[in-house]
Amino acid sequence: MTLNSIYVDNLIKTALLEDINYLDTTTDYLIDENQENTAIFLAKSSGVLCGIEVALRVFEILQPNGF
Repeated sequence: MTLNSIYVDNLIKTALLEDINYLDTTTDYLIDENQENTAIFLAKSSGVLCGIEVALRVFEILQPNGF
């Protein structure tokens, strides 16, 4: 099944808007807003990874010039 990209984008934007007013004092204090990081997803055993396309789309929406 292929997800409708307009639906997915709207869902992502709605979810992000829900969190936009949330203030996290600890994060604001400890992490510079210009800081860049990398992460590694490590599975302890074989499995199925679901939702990676949606996760990638979230980053594309947040940082349209690439990540």
